[in-house]
Amino acid sequence: MAKGIDRLGELYMKMAMKKKSGLTLIEVIISLAILGIIITPFLSMGLSTVNLGEKSKEKQQALVIAQEYMEKIKSPEFKISELDAKEASEGISQKIRRNGKEYLVKYKIETLKQEKKIENINFQYILEVGENVKVYKKNGEEKTLLNEIGSLYDEADKLVIQKKNNEIVFVIDTNDGRDDTIKVEDNINDLETLNIWIHNISDNKINLDIKNYQGELNLYMDSQEFYNINSSLGKINYIFNYSENGEEAYGNLFKVNITVSKNNFKGNEEILQTLEGYKRY
Repeated sequence: MAKGIDRLGELYMKMAMKKKSGLTLIEVIISLAILGIIITPFLSMGLSTVNLGEKSKEKQQALVIAQEYMEKIKSPEFKISELDAKEASEGISQKIRRNGKEYLVKYKIETLKQEKKIENINFQYILEVGENVKVYKKNGEEKTLLNEIGSLYDEADKLVIQKKNNEIVFVIDTNDGRDDTIKVEDNINDLETLNIWIHNISDNKINLDIKNYQGELNLYMDSQEFYNINSSLGKINYIFNYSENGEEAYGNLFKVNITVSKNNFKGNEEILQTLEGYKRY
């Protein structure tokens, strides 16, 4: 009798343990389900943030590439006349790799105006480059000397012109660090477009470093062979072969459109950046 009671007790204990174990497993499953519901949005947000960060880097890189191509096309060294006219108007595509990723660059060049004589230019400033660089301000027919900013002694010296906000800056960037140059800064009174004539009366080549942060900058110069464009940023038009009477100055106006794209994970082309600019040639 006693053995029977003990046997029943053992069976009861085993059933109780199984019951307790079963409840713990259910609780664990429910807890995991709740935890999954809570964590999923955060994981999704984290992945979205990573994707947005990566996409932002790609767009920034695409902008850098587009700007590089724009400055290359706008530089005097880029000869539009050497391109196939139909190919240039329809678009020229090139692949480029940056930081282990492949981008597709496509640029179109559209002719807006052809062979029009440039004359009666209303210049705001004239730079006369001889033994010293003189900066003149023009107001109608009046020409006022603002200052002499120094000399281009070394062949690596650069004439720097910067148009930003409401100010134009002229200075010489010396190769040897000498401090005999003077910076000329002048208020341009919110003028969106500036016309500057750089008149080289020396026999030397001039290195130019041009940066335009707002509006449009038109630079009129003598023969192209007298100039090296070391750096160029912003909306800048270079017009060569300009003479004071305007008889020899001609120029075509072109519109340049650049798109930078990349294939996404589905294999479809996705445009990252589009850039427009103008070139007078």
